[in-house]
Amino acid sequence: MNRISNKKKNKNKSSQYITSLCATFSFLAVAFSALCSFALNPTATIQERLQDLPTAFAYVFILYAIGAVFFVFGYLLIRLNSDWVQQSLDNLATKSNGKLLMKNSSYIHQALQVFLSKIFRVNYSSLNIPVEDYSSLAPKGFSYSVHNDCVIYNYEIICTNRLVFDVITLKQVLNGLIGQEIFSRGLSGLQPCYQNVISVFIDRIIYDGKTLQLEVLYINSPKSLEYYYKALERDKKQLKNEKAINRLLKLLSER
Repeated sequence: MNRISNKKKNKNKSSQYITSLCATFSFLAVAFSALCSFALNPTATIQERLQDLPTAFAYVFILYAIGAVFFVFGYLLIRLNSDWVQQSLDNLATKSNGKLLMKNSSYIHQALQVFLSKIFRVNYSSLNIPVEDYSSLAPKGFSYSVHNDCVIYNYEIICTNRLVFDVITLKQVLNGLIGQEIFSRGLSGLQPCYQNVISVFIDRIIYDGKTLQLEVLYINSPKSLEYYYKALERDKKQLKNEKAINRLLKLLSER
């Protein structure tokens, strides 16, 4: 019963919408016809204008006919293959949003590159990760990826040295050093905080024995702030699972 009543409500809403739409178009048709009549003969009298109205209505009818064809085509397309249409619209929105997100990305990438290179150089004795200058962080140039409407800036360090920390601990240490540096000296060229949150966050670290890859989030929008909090929750679960696995391995080794 609820489904039937909902369908009736939706049909009533649709019919009301179509009625109001037709009324609006009718009013616009009359107004446009009057404008066409005036454009056809600007110096004509009222009687002459009335004689020009059929011609103006003919122009309007042609425009409406063209619009009706596109309307029917679009309506049938949506009815017959709504998933494909929705997917196409989503892809278009994603491309437009991606272009908007990438507006200042090149500048942000370089500013973060300079900042992070300083972190590695100043703390080399404790990190044992060789970084000569800012170019050492991006040997292949500007690199990024987009996740959940957020730009993730990618950096890469050639590192054959043995890491002092595992990647999980290294990520925690680096984020701590980033916070200390921003609190003491700020962040040149970028805002240091966003809504009381440090604006630079290392999201992931990947190490294959030769190359250290960093995925860095710059927090400067509600979306990136939401991504940051979700990343913290993810890291907590990951750390909890890691501890549980270590306990299990310890119990198995003791038997």
